[in-house]
Amino acid sequence: MTIILILAVALVAGMIVKSRWALLLPVAVGACAAFVVTSTGHSLNDTPIPFLVAVSTLVMIGGQGLRSPRHLGVRP
Repeated sequence: MTIILILAVALVAGMIVKSRWALLLPVAVGACAAFVVTSTGHSLNDTPIPFLVAVSTLVMIGGQGLRSPRHLGVRP
């Protein structure tokens, strides 16, 4: 259930944020999560952080592709 919510947030963020730099958000969140896990003394061996970063980035790319063509200056 958590992965569905994470991917839904990534899709909405991809649709709202217009900059391509927004694709670095999943990497930044993954790096922060990895830092928190390692700072508590746990290992990153069994964490899904790389998977979530890769899938969230792809979903954000899809969200940017779903935006309306208004940002291109095309009028309906």
